[in-house]
Amino acid sequence: MAKQQVPRPIGPYRRPKPDLYTFMLIAAFIALLVAIAALWAHMADYNYEIKGGPSVQTPVA
Repeated sequence: MAKQQVPRPIGPYRRPKPDLYTFMLIAAFIALLVAIAALWAHMADYNYEIKGGPSVQTPVA
């Protein structure tokens, strides 16, 4: 015997309440903003110049 489907209420859509994952997403976004601000402040010490890394020579076989 098949189950009878309960009719869905017709009306305005109700948004779900924020849960733990919503707050974790907001916390991650704030952490990214803080990291960007810290990098910006750190780069200000070097006048926003990025120099190349050290010269690395590979051994010849």
